[in-house]
Amino acid sequence: LRLLVSLTLPPSQRLSSFSHLCLVGPSHHRHPDDQIAIREPGRIRRLEARQTATMLFSNLGRAALAAATFATLSLAQSSNSPDLGQSTFVAPEKNVAFGFTVPENSGEDVFITMRAPIDRTWAAIGIGQDRMEGSLIFMIYRDESGSGVTFSPRVAYGNYEPTYYDRMKWETLPGTGVFNGSMFFSARCTDHCRSWPGGWVDVSNENQKAIYAVGPKGGFFSNKRDTSVKFHEEFGRFTINMKRTIGPGDAPVLKGDAVNEGTNQISANDGRRDYKSIFHAVLMVGSLVFLIPFGAVLLRLGNMVRWHALNQGVALLIVIVGFVLGVLTSFWYSRSRGFKSAHQIIGFIVVAFLLAQFAVGFLHHQKYKKTQQTTPYKTVHVWLGRIIIALGTFNAFLGFSFAMNRKFNYFLAAFIILMLLVSLFFTFGGKWVRGRMPAKFGNQAQGGYNPEPWRQAPTHGGYAYDGGAPPAYQPPSHQNQTIGLTSMVADPAQPTKERSGSRDYRNNDLGSAHQPREMV
Repeated sequence: LRLLVSLTLPPSQRLSSFSHLCLVGPSHHRHPDDQIAIREPGRIRRLEARQTATMLFSNLGRAALAAATFATLSLAQSSNSPDLGQSTFVAPEKNVAFGFTVPENSGEDVFITMRAPIDRTWAAIGIGQDRMEGSLIFMIYRDESGSGVTFSPRVAYGNYEPTYYDRMKWETLPGTGVFNGSMFFSARCTDHCRSWPGGWVDVSNENQKAIYAVGPKGGFFSNKRDTSVKFHEEFGRFTINMKRTIGPGDAPVLKGDAVNEGTNQISANDGRRDYKSIFHAVLMVGSLVFLIPFGAVLLRLGNMVRWHALNQGVALLIVIVGFVLGVLTSFWYSRSRGFKSAHQIIGFIVVAFLLAQFAVGFLHHQKYKKTQQTTPYKTVHVWLGRIIIALGTFNAFLGFSFAMNRKFNYFLAAFIILMLLVSLFFTFGGKWVRGRMPAKFGNQAQGGYNPEPWRQAPTHGGYAYDGGAPPAYQPPSHQNQTIGLTSMVADPAQPTKERSGSRDYRNNDLGSAHQPREMV
């Protein structure tokens, strides 16, 4: 009983209670030989020695048992007791961790601590809502030195990149930096932390809505708090027990083995990509850097007018689709919503030139079919094509830099070099092959376009006929005498029914009934 009572005492009194147990044994546990020792003084010393030894071992056992029990209870209490004053959230993939505390009677102050691996471009926590719109975003990424962390508070007004919130005030606390392969940021927010445009946080809410997001892998360094970032790759929703966060007020601690405490995971999504941006890049590069130059090669080397027109028409349709995807993608990022970047302006110019070139090429072809002569539209069409290829290729490099994917510029440069080598091979190789071709194949017509097959002069045996009408038929004179046929070739000096205007001809434009052969 005394042992159990001692466990309820303060630690300072427990020690003296344990000492009392060790020194003073239970008074009613007397050895049976005690009465004999009183009657026989000679045996007193032996009985006292045995009694002392028995008491010593008995009390030492009690003390050891009490100490072990006390240590076990203390350890269990310390391990099971909640860390009051802090709510902790850890994402399923452990790519972002977040601690939140609210000091008592502090007005607007809150404490936050964030952690994210350095192989991620950025990480963010949003409070106030279970969606982007109306959330206050705490975003971190590495600074330009690589050893520090840039903190960027932002407000989300929709499902697009949040805007930097410059009215929020905070104090950076010790422990902020890059340590052991992770970014750490700890701060005390002193103003505009519990309310912001479009939202607020209730510190008494046990299920306060919150969101999180993580950027893709890669190196990203910036000292600017309003810099634009890549599209998130991982995101989700969770809730925070705000009542649990109220405490003495100190920065939350995020240990390496931190787990969710006072938070509840609602949803998690991974592997998200900005597919509009990806398809925009693929379509525009494929059409402006490959298809349109290939169409020019078809016309220059093979005189394939119809294949050239088909190729350029397909390229135009692809450019229009890629242009629409680029415009839709621009609304997702703060760097592109204003349509003021060089990449966007040049893109509008290229699309306008491409539409104009297609129209000029169509007019040139229509006029050439009638006149069989080169038109002024040809020069405009050719030079527009050259400008489009040059601007489109240059803008592709700007586009990858604008999308924060500069590494793809190296692949684009390698592809362009390969295209140039192939073009040079076909250009000079084609001339060499044509120079060694036998003369029996004839010479190709020179000009802006070849005429249609039915307009070309027929060839036979390597010799061309005269392009005029075939000679008229002249029957032998004896044939007319024997069968009575007259020549169907009119003599210009003799009047004919067509020239005479006779009533017979006017009444029957098919010819006289007495001249059936002439009618046929």
